[in-house]
Amino acid sequence: ALVTGAGRGIGAAISRGFAEAGADLVLVSRTEEELERQKEEVEKRGGKALTVPTDICQEKEVINLFDLVKKEYGRLDILVNNAGTCFQVKAEKMSLEIWDQTMRLNNRALFHCSQLAGRMMLAQKSGKIINIASHLGVVGLPYRTAYCTSKAGVIHLTKTLAAEWAGYGINVNCIAPGYTLTKLARKVLDNKEFREEVLSKTPLGFIGEPEDIVGAAIYLASEASRYMTGQTLIIDGGWS
Repeated sequence: ALVTGAGRGIGAAISRGFAEAGADLVLVSRTEEELERQKEEVEKRGGKALTVPTDICQEKEVINLFDLVKKEYGRLDILVNNAGTCFQVKAEKMSLEIWDQTMRLNNRALFHCSQLAGRMMLAQKSGKIINIASHLGVVGLPYRTAYCTSKAGVIHLTKTLAAEWAGYGINVNCIAPGYTLTKLARKVLDNKEFREEVLSKTPLGFIGEPEDIVGAAIYLASEASRYMTGQTLIIDGGWS
């Protein structure tokens, strides 16, 4: 199983969960220190992990990453496209650079990883691709125009790849988390007023932890979900 954005947050939690479920991991992030820390966590749980520091926005680095996976393991059973970014900017003030940066990571890089994983999975006629979107790909929120748009794109990319690759035994599904207590989200959730706004829109009355996403990822990676493809599991405390 290859997990992007595995150094922290949801990606790290999914990696730990996969290790407990018996998967060999390829941990991908830009930050080597974070990857090494997660490798130790995986090994504590009886798993094996290969760490590959990679900027997935750089095409050559992504190609080298998948070449390494093919060389080391000969196959890829699971891809989790978790890496992403978000900027909070008013639409009328957003620079095109911010728009492009968001789309480059959240859409372009995600597609490139899916494409290279898909080539391996097409050849072996099996595989699971799990894309991490957001509940903001389903509902809108002010000042996150690029992010909401990009995550809606992830959801529809999931449907399209699922339809195209279904005949090859490849399942492509999506998880759309609500606000979750990751390092990225804490930057905005530390604002008391915004935190209260989030809680007011969350019927369950609390903000999720990265571990709250793990069960869904294990389900989508397992044979339990073999009859499911092109779908999005929204885990947002009831917001949507």
